Amino acid sequence: MGLVTAVYLFCRAVAELPASIISTKISPRVQIRIVAVCLVAYSLVIALLGFSQYLWQLIALQILLGVFDAIINPIKWTNFSRLLDQSNEEFEWGLEDFIPSVTGAVAALAGGVMSERVGISQVFVGFAIFYAVSGLSYLFIKVKRGHTR
Repeated sequence: MGLVTAVYLFCRAVAELPASIISTKISPRVQIRIVAVCLVAYSLVIALLGFSQYLWQLIALQILLGVFDAIINPIKWTNFSRLLDQSNEEFEWGLEDFIPSVTGAVAALAGGVMSERVGISQVFVGFAIFYAVSGLSYLFIKVKRGHTR
């Protein structure tokens, strides 16, 4: 587990700086599409994790997850901070932290119960489907006029 996590974190760290530099040259509309595509691809990798049988497969998939996260994070946070309601910043940042924490806790609980009943591979596939839907939801974000480069 430590080796696989280290591979993920290393690949994410190495890829994040070039990804953030490149993302500054892309319009917000294209950035949002890139996040959507990466989240859907991320979900496919998560589904594949449920069927990995060898360490090399886990490592290869963690490399992909690290690169996808490196591409997603700078774009996601830039656009989120750009779209913040300036009069309600603290609440929106708090809400941004609250929602993933609560949904992560609920997903962990549900995943634990489901893995006992239907098997761990099916849990990975189910989680991947929900992750893909969240990625597709990015396509519905409207870029405010005046926020283009």
